[in-house]
Amino acid sequence: MSILGTYAFLRKGVVGVIICSVKAKVKLAVIGVLGVIAAALITMIIFLNFKGETWVVVAGLEYSVQAGENEQRIAFFKQFGWEVSEQPLSVEEVVIPQEFNAVYERYNQLQKSQGMDLTKYVGKTVKKVVYEILNYQRQDTIVYGTLLIYDNKVIGGDISSAELNGFMCGFMGESGAVSMVKSAAIINEDAIEEATAQPHGDIQQDAYPID
Repeated sequence: MSILGTYAFLRKGVVGVIICSVKAKVKLAVIGVLGVIAAALITMIIFLNFKGETWVVVAGLEYSVQAGENEQRIAFFKQFGWEVSEQPLSVEEVVIPQEFNAVYERYNQLQKSQGMDLTKYVGKTVKKVVYEILNYQRQDTIVYGTLLIYDNKVIGGDISSAELNGFMCGFMGESGAVSMVKSAAIINEDAIEEATAQPHGDIQQDAYPID
């Protein structure tokens, strides 16, 4: 092989080595960037899932919905400025119906106004826990705080007065975006009959939708 041919061969080899080296570095850089992006996406997904499960946004503010323990439920009400009885007045299970009637549709409007939606839990058995509100502005009015709980988290609820034609509103109170007047116009006759059949001192059944 001539000197010129040897030089050309070596030159091609050197160029080949340089090209391979550059490609390897580019691949490593790309892999590194993709790894960082993947880690960021995973972190974001975990964060969003966590926030979505344990927090809701009401009037631009975030509130914890953890409610597995009695203390957490009391703390939930405190976030909205409510003081409640140390122990619930009643705890029972209710089933969110597969299809909503007019009462449930109206009630779910109230839930949506406070960052919740009962349509996500159709057919599910949820826990309904009722407390007495102790610091309502009118001392002569009995007011209840109702929580609907699924998987140890608040998925809905309301603040309502005990009177048949009283008020029902979201956790933000009567000044909230949506409120309901409990009257025969939105409460079916069966619910009213059940409400009047409740023993004195128990939560009135018309304070929330029932099957």
